[in-house]
Amino acid sequence: MKIRMGIIGCGSVTKWAHLPAIYDEDLQDLIRVVAVCDIKKKNLNQVAERYNITQRYTDYNDLLRDKNIDAIDITAGHKANYEIIPEALKAGKHIFVEKPMTGTLSEAKKIAGIVNKSKIKFQVGFMKRFYFANRMAKELIEKGVLGEIEAVNGRFWIGAMNDLLNNGIHIFDLVQYFAGPVTFVYALSNEREKEMAGSITISMRFKNRAIGSLFLSSTPIWNTVHERIEVVGKNGKVLVSENGRRLYLYSPDQPTQYWEPPQVLHWVTGISIAGFAEEFKSFAHSIIENSPTKVGVESGLCSIRLKEGVERSIEEKRSVDFKLL
Repeated sequence: MKIRMGIIGCGSVTKWAHLPAIYDEDLQDLIRVVAVCDIKKKNLNQVAERYNITQRYTDYNDLLRDKNIDAIDITAGHKANYEIIPEALKAGKHIFVEKPMTGTLSEAKKIAGIVNKSKIKFQVGFMKRFYFANRMAKELIEKGVLGEIEAVNGRFWIGAMNDLLNNGIHIFDLVQYFAGPVTFVYALSNEREKEMAGSITISMRFKNRAIGSLFLSSTPIWNTVHERIEVVGKNGKVLVSENGRRLYLYSPDQPTQYWEPPQVLHWVTGISIAGFAEEFKSFAHSIIENSPTKVGVESGLCSIRLKEGVERSIEEKRSVDFKLL
């Protein structure tokens, strides 16, 4: 079975990440893009001509009415997502939506409610989950290598302080991917207003009673380990993922174990290793095999809840219990 996909949104994410991933040789037997849609004809025609896609729409409703489309990929932005997702559900299309799923927690709750009542396959585009080191770390955690998780520590350069929703949300998803839902946060921000820059520190407690901390900064240093997550087990072992490429397992009584993919490529050119192709492959298999998606609507909801909790904590200068969100 080859899934016939329509793409809504022909911006940079579609041009430089999603379409190159979908056209990766590993996905040629799984997905075929049959239509694209964008309100900007220039973007629409550039993408369609580059990938030889003949079916083009400027109104997403017309695309959703196309009976030759099985699934859609929405990259139109979180404001448009809230409008498009319900219509796609009505049209019976399986949905892959680029993160963030929505712009607010209230919107995310409404989307989760209608998605959970449907039979469609719904996946949020958190491609960092599919990075080599993060996939392997999750596998080891599920195998019980760390025993019960005691703590998580992470850092991430987000590029700009006002970019918590578009980029910082990646790290909010990853820590919960490894340790489960966060239930409590306390965050501090040190902003340099003129430069829209600064740093954020976050203390967290997870539902399983593990604790965690995050450090996010806009400091533009990319020639270092700009993304690092440490997961500590109660058995004394620690998993460390660096830039999603290298994974270390530290044990108190054994030599350090180390994994790295056979080829370490840039995230734009190394699409398969970076995770874009892997996430679309996972989405396709969930449709073909009628199995749950690996990054469902609850993941999208949890990431936005954590983002709003952090923002509220910073603004109100207090801790935030998620029972009140």
